[in-house]
Amino acid sequence: MAARPGSVPVTIVLGEEELLAERAVADAVATARERLGAGTSVEEVRGGGPPDGFAMGLATASLFGGGRVVVVQEAEGLDGPAREAVLALAADPDPTTAVVLRAAAPGRQGKFFKDVQRHAATVLVPRLKPSERTSWLRAEVRRLGRKADEAAVAALVDTVGQDLRELAGAVG
Repeated sequence: MAARPGSVPVTIVLGEEELLAERAVADAVATARERLGAGTSVEEVRGGGPPDGFAMGLATASLFGGGRVVVVQEAEGLDGPAREAVLALAADPDPTTAVVLRAAAPGRQGKFFKDVQRHAATVLVPRLKPSERTSWLRAEVRRLGRKADEAAVAALVDTVGQDLRELAGAVG
């Protein structure tokens, strides 16, 4: 059985559908915070320019106690030392640290993502075809505890368009 995102030290969220990927990252962060307990801090960094000391920081516990969740946006842009630090954390987990790697696609770092996946939970965010957006919208309406018939769903798509963020906003 695959590990639940956020329940293991490293979670990978891969996919181009931004809204769905953001939700997957938020779910992984919430699960990791729950697992790590009260006082857990959340940090967000960009893979293309992680802060100085990022690699060393992953290997050290939080100075303020409590757990630590690090969300790496654009993880395909991590440099060599940062990739090595993430791999080391995945292979030998620190019980107080969780990392969520977010990337649209593995890109040139396919080997890195494949190596990390051995120890990580992976969420593949599908790219929805235009024909799938209507069923996604029906599910979104149900998720929010609302009701809409086929005519209302079709009218929303016709009025708002195909962008998931806009559709979710209209339903919300």
